[in-house]
Amino acid sequence: MIRGGREPALQSNRLFKALDQLDRIGALDAKVVAELKEAYIFLRNLEHRLQMMHDKQTHLLPQEEDEQGRLAFVTGYGDWPACERRIHEVMQSVHNHFKQVFVTRTGSQSVATSVRDVWLDAVDEDVALQTLASSGYSDPNTALDQLQAFRHGKAYHAHSNYGRERVDRLMPLLIQQAASTSNPNHTLQRLLRLVETIGRRSAYLVLLVENPLALSQLVKLSAASSWISNWISRYPLLLDELLDPISTSLSVTSESLADEIRQRLASVDGDDLEEQMEVLRELRHAQTLKVAAADVLEYVASEDVARQLCVIAEVMLDTVVTLAENGLRAKYGKPSPEEEGRRPEFGIVAYGKLGSYELGYHSDLDLVFLHHGAALHGMTQGGDRSLPNQQYYGRLGQRIVHMLTAQTPSGVIYEIDARLRPSGRSGPLVTSLDAYHGYQLERAWTWEHQALVRARMVNGSEELNRRFEAIRFEVLTQARDPEALKRDIRAMRQKMVDARDRTNDNSFDLKQGIGGIVDIEFIVQYYVLRWANLHPDLAGPRSSLEVLDVLEAIGLVSHADYQILADAYRRYLATEHRLKLAEKASLVSEDDLADSRRMVAALWQRFFEQEPT
Repeated sequence: MIRGGREPALQSNRLFKALDQLDRIGALDAKVVAELKEAYIFLRNLEHRLQMMHDKQTHLLPQEEDEQGRLAFVTGYGDWPACERRIHEVMQSVHNHFKQVFVTRTGSQSVATSVRDVWLDAVDEDVALQTLASSGYSDPNTALDQLQAFRHGKAYHAHSNYGRERVDRLMPLLIQQAASTSNPNHTLQRLLRLVETIGRRSAYLVLLVENPLALSQLVKLSAASSWISNWISRYPLLLDELLDPISTSLSVTSESLADEIRQRLASVDGDDLEEQMEVLRELRHAQTLKVAAADVLEYVASEDVARQLCVIAEVMLDTVVTLAENGLRAKYGKPSPEEEGRRPEFGIVAYGKLGSYELGYHSDLDLVFLHHGAALHGMTQGGDRSLPNQQYYGRLGQRIVHMLTAQTPSGVIYEIDARLRPSGRSGPLVTSLDAYHGYQLERAWTWEHQALVRARMVNGSEELNRRFEAIRFEVLTQARDPEALKRDIRAMRQKMVDARDRTNDNSFDLKQGIGGIVDIEFIVQYYVLRWANLHPDLAGPRSSLEVLDVLEAIGLVSHADYQILADAYRRYLATEHRLKLAEKASLVSEDDLADSRRMVAALWQRFFEQEPT
C-alpha cells in the first residue's frame, strides 16, 4: 500500500509475485521473503487439511487427541507434539517479521501522557505551557498557539473520524521529537505545515507512526532545512525514502542510477509517455532528497553534493533524450546522413552550473542542443512519414524541453534555459555543429565566450564530444585585444550590477554584489580569455576553482591572490548553499564576509587596471 503507487509491479493480486518484487526493490530482505513464502505454503497446506478433515470452513486446531493425531499424520509428522512445535515455530517466525514492519517500538517512540493531553486539549493552558516548556520549547506560548490553530483548523476537521484518530496518534510523537531539536518552535511549525499537506493521504500518517526511523529522520531533516520539509510536503511519496537509514556517504553513480531508471521504466508501457515522465520526476525528486539529507546532516562536503546533483541531472538528460528519440524515430525514422557510412548525431552542451560541476538544488539547466552529420537538405528515412532533417531535430529539441519542463502535480523534472544557443531566443532551438562553430568564431559576444569557459558536453557520442572540445579550445585560445576584452567584461559586469544587485544599506548580495561571487567568476573568465592563447592548459578546466589552480601553477596569479580568491569563493558558495537550504535569498548582513568582499573588490580593481607580467 505504501510503495505500490511508485512500483507498478507491486500492483499484483499474486502474493508470491509481490513478495519477489519487495525483495527486488529492497523493501524486504531475501531471507525474510524466503521464510514468509515457506511459512505461507506450510500454513495454507495445514488449513486445507483441517478443512478436508472436517468438511467445513475452519481455522481452529483440533483439541481432541484423535483429531490431533490425524492432523499430525496427514501433515507428515509422527506425533502431535512434533507437529504442534512446528506450527508454533512457523507462526512465531511470521509474527516476528510482522512486528518488524508494524509494531511501534518503545523507547524513543514512547510519549508522555502529559504531551498527549496537551495535543488533545485535555489540560488547562497553564499546565499545557508548563509541559511544553519542560519538554524543551523555548517559546511555549507560540507552540501552543500553533497546535491549537492546527487542531481547530480546517485541515484537521476535514478528516473522517478514522483519519483524525491517525493524526491524534502522530501528533504527540511529533511534538516530543521536535522538542529535542535545536530550534523546537521552528521545527514544529515546519512539521505542522507538512502534516497539513500530507494529511489528505492518511496512509503516510500511519507510515510515520509505525516507522520510528522514518519519523526520526523526518524530524531531523525538517529541523535542519525548511527547503527539505517543503520539498517533502510537495512530494509526499518521498516519505518512502525515509524508511531506510540516510546514508553517511553518497554513492550514486551514473551506472547505478541509469540501472534503477531502466528497471522502473521496464514496468511502464513503452507508448505511455506521461507515465514515463512521471517515473523520471519521482526518481529525480527521490535522488535529490537523498543528497540533501546527507548534506544537511553534514555527512558530505558541499563540493560532493554539487557533483552528485550533476550526476543525477546528466543521467536524467540521457534518459529523456533516448525516450524522445525513440518516440520520433517510430514515426519518422532517422535523419539521412551527410555522407555515406556516417551516422548523424545529436548532443547536449551544458553551460552554467551544470557545465562547471557546481549544480545546486534550485539550479536551472542551461542547455544548448547540437547535431552533426545530417544532410543539410536531406529527409528522414525508415519511418511511416518523412521530415526534413532540420525539422526532425527541431522537434527532437522541443520534445526534450517538453519532457523536462511539463508541469504536473509531481512538479517538473528540471527547469531549462536555452537562451545561450546561437542568436539567443531568435535562433533555432537545435543548431548544427558547423553553424555553432561559425557563430562562436565570427558573431559571438565576449560574454558568450565567457560562458563557454564553463561549457561541456553532457550528452552525445565520444566523437561529437571530441569535435565540440576542439571548437571550444579553438575559441578560448584565440588571441584577443587585452584592453577591448577588459572593456567588454567591465561593461557586462556593470550591466549585471545595475540590473540584478540587491545590495542595500543592511545586506549584501552574495552573488551579484561588488566583491561577490560573480566578480570572482568574471576575473577567472577574463584570465582564461586573455591568456589561454599562450597557456593552453587554461582552456581545460570548467570550474572557477580549478582554473584558479592552473593560474597559480603557471604564475599568472600570485599565491597570495590565489588564496584570497579561492578562499572567498569557497566561503561564498558554502554560505549561498546554506541560505538556499533555508529557503532564503542570497543576502547576508552588511558585516558578514566583509574582509573577503573587500579583498576581492580590491583585486578586481587591480587586475583590470594593471596588466600582469
